[in-house]
Amino acid sequence: MPGSAGPQDALKYAYRLLSVRGRSQKELSARLRQKGFAPEDVGDVIARLLGLGYLDDRARALSLKQTALEGRLMGRAGAIEYLRRMGIGRQEAEDTVQDYDELQGALRLAEKKLKAMGACPEDVKKRRLIGALRRKGHSAETIKRVMRITEEDI
Repeated sequence: MPGSAGPQDALKYAYRLLSVRGRSQKELSARLRQKGFAPEDVGDVIARLLGLGYLDDRARALSLKQTALEGRLMGRAGAIEYLRRMGIGRQEAEDTVQDYDELQGALRLAEKKLKAMGACPEDVKKRRLIGALRRKGHSAETIKRVMRITEEDI
């Protein structure tokens, strides 16, 4: 069982986790501890993987930023929260999304939501669109801009 297993077993498990997708140091550490590996073994594995270049929180943060922007259509605040949930530290997350342009994602989200709403009354469309943009972490300024731009479509 992992609790009695050594560092080699922890390393094998870490390789298996990393073969599925990239992970942050924090996320990988948590998964190894959750599996029952000793804290010192977890530390050794993390250090080894860092030395080999298999763990890179900066590269992971940039990859997650792309996912947040292009795939999930999140705003800046939403992207920071998403990066934090994925194990990226607060400062690293904030630095990564510093140059984040959320308007294009917000407009794509608005287009998608408006298309799905069909023939709803105008006030319902506005309320739902504002709510969707807020939930994705878009700023009030971006929401105002999107509402002005999409006014004809509502």
